Amino acid sequence: MKYILNSSFMARKVSNDKYLIGSTLDKQFEIELDPSARMLLALFGKACTVEEALKQSEGALREDEVREIVKWAIDETILVPDFEEQRLGQSAYHPIYDRQIRLFEELSPGFGFEAQQKLTNSKVVLLGVGGTGSYILYTLAAMGTGFIRAVDFDEVQLSNLSRQILYNRADVGKLKIDCARERIRQLNPDLNYEFVNKKIETEQDIEELIKGFDFCILSADTPRKKIKMMANNVSVRLGIPYIYGGSLVDSVGVGPLVIPGKTKDFSHVAPELDDTEDAFTEAFNSSFVSTLIDPYNALAASFTALECVKYLTGFSEPTLINKIMIINLKNYETTMADI
Repeated sequence: MKYILNSSFMARKVSNDKYLIGSTLDKQFEIELDPSARMLLALFGKACTVEEALKQSEGALREDEVREIVKWAIDETILVPDFEEQRLGQSAYHPIYDRQIRLFEELSPGFGFEAQQKLTNSKVVLLGVGGTGSYILYTLAAMGTGFIRAVDFDEVQLSNLSRQILYNRADVGKLKIDCARERIRQLNPDLNYEFVNKKIETEQDIEELIKGFDFCILSADTPRKKIKMMANNVSVRLGIPYIYGGSLVDSVGVGPLVIPGKTKDFSHVAPELDDTEDAFTEAFNSSFVSTLIDPYNALAASFTALECVKYLTGFSEPTLINKIMIINLKNYETTMADI
């Protein structure tokens, strides 16, 4: 097997024989290497086998010393299996996904290509492609989610352009779902998509849209005050995992990630309320306008999509099971609320 220096690590010289090595500030460690050990490890700047490194060292180190240093470097993940050699023959590999497969592999050694294959085999339905949803759709498509059904009914408005990533001025007045179809297929034409122009009004509507899918993401806000519980009821009834993500005024809220039969659901967050409209509630709900800026949508979408990908691939444990994350965007104070 060929090994190579860990491409996610960087090295900084501290003193003559001491070096600081790592990927981030909290994942750095100091090592002491004599000139012979440094010379040996530098040979792995290009992928090679231990035998090739031994030959290139030209007798500067004994074979047992070479093998001891290499074993130590592998144990410390300074040396890792050559990714280029590993990817040969892997159907899940595509240059587009190179960096994320490397991340999957680093976080779960031996699992990187399997994680990508799981994502490629997944079917996700996204309810709403507005502020948060447009970012989520972009992310899921860019990462190679095999089949995506996107649902929306609205038209692009000028006020959308400062906070919804998929649309531009030429799209104003057009259906969001039609514009999203064009942009996303340009981004990644290798996937399967379905773009549905549909206004959700009942639980039956949601059931028809999400049945048979592996995961549901809710980023829609209509019907006002009802959509979260409606989506919850249907997802639990059908046994389809789902998550909500969104932002409003000065905060971002994501979660909980609900796995029916295994976790609590949204009914543990908000009790069933009387949803009958009267003149008072109608006056409020009909005049509702979301007030936010683009970074809020991007932040909410990133966490929502990440939890979805964690669940589908298994490269890392989802964080928001039985939890809601609320980020106060005035001071970045983050609350992880148990449900």
